[in-house]
Amino acid sequence: MSSLLTILYLVAVIKSYVIYSGIVIVTIGLIGNILNILVFTNLKIFRGNICAFYLTFESIINIGFLLFTFISNTLSIMGNNLANHSIILCKIRSMLFQIFAPVALSTVCFMTIDQFCSTNPIFYIRQFSTLKLARYSLLIAVCFWILQSIPIGIFSNTYMGVGCFPMNAIYIRYYLYFYYPVLLSFLPILVSSIFSLLAFRNVRRIVRRQMSIVRRRLDQQMTALVFARVIVLVILDIPYVIFYIYSFTSMSTASFVHFMINELIGTIINSFAILNQAVN
Repeated sequence: MSSLLTILYLVAVIKSYVIYSGIVIVTIGLIGNILNILVFTNLKIFRGNICAFYLTFESIINIGFLLFTFISNTLSIMGNNLANHSIILCKIRSMLFQIFAPVALSTVCFMTIDQFCSTNPIFYIRQFSTLKLARYSLLIAVCFWILQSIPIGIFSNTYMGVGCFPMNAIYIRYYLYFYYPVLLSFLPILVSSIFSLLAFRNVRRIVRRQMSIVRRRLDQQMTALVFARVIVLVILDIPYVIFYIYSFTSMSTASFVHFMINELIGTIINSFAILNQAVN
């Protein structure tokens, strides 16, 4: 009896946390991302700046991701999520989840690579920092993640009106052991960390290069901004990766109460991962 009460209490806590944390995160995210768009599109100093272009694009994607996640999670908690009953909505929802977040992470990676190129003392490497290349990179990334989302759209299906899940065993293994831990976590963290550190090293030597003071200060400020963005990404994503690995190693031996406790912890950690799209 006590176990049942504990489970019901944990379910109530999870529902409340999802709703209230979602309201806080989406409010912070909308204000922050809208301000980013206004600043980087209206201030003259940022016009033509490739890093500002990436940040503007990421902010647009983040707004879509935050609104979509908040609406989807809230409807699921309230039991009114039509995606759990409609096969078409289930497939669309699954595909959108695999487009928004990866595109935003790809944008951060491209941003750090571009900042490394634009601050590099070697002229040949600096030539790769162009607005045309940035647009093509984002276009390729969007197309790649849309194509990558097609399999989950094919394999996803509703299950007894309680959820929307991929139903193919091979795809589930790919989803659990490669997509989440590698494509969505380890790889973007590794790439963005390496190139942001290299850009930070370049900008420390930028004083030796002959350029205007305004351009030099702008490069220093944008590099610091990108470096801070990557730090936030690492801090908020690493706990998610660690818990994700732990949850699969302990799932087979867990009791239902232990499973619900893990669900609560996972919900909290997942909210911090979503916060990554709000605090940029």
